[in-house]
Amino acid sequence: MLHNVSFSDAGTYRCFFNRTFTYRNGEFIFFTQTNKTIKLDVVAKENRKLASIIGEIMIKSQPLEKKLFRKMHQTTWQLHQKAKRIVQGYKWRNNISRSALHLQSLFKHRCWEK
Repeated sequence: MLHNVSFSDAGTYRCFFNRTFTYRNGEFIFFTQTNKTIKLDVVAKENRKLASIIGEIMIKSQPLEKKLFRKMHQTTWQLHQKAKRIVQGYKWRNNISRSALHLQSLFKHRCWEK
């Protein structure tokens, strides 16, 4: 929002929008930088032109937000799949070792029983 604007403030401005998104303890960092050139005309009475300019800036930034959402979703899914593989591998190894211990105990029992 602009306050205390005078006629001398009229002109062309370049606005820079820098965004840095971090995700899950710094594992995922996404940085975007957008800029927009705005021509500011100062008039004696307020009008809707400024609101339309701000709306245009917001609309142009939406594809970046969609890209960010897709990247976050993809990263989350990859981490989920990796964790799932680790857990399944652990269960598999755990079952193998449990079965091996069971076989060893049976073998010892059978061999030493006689």
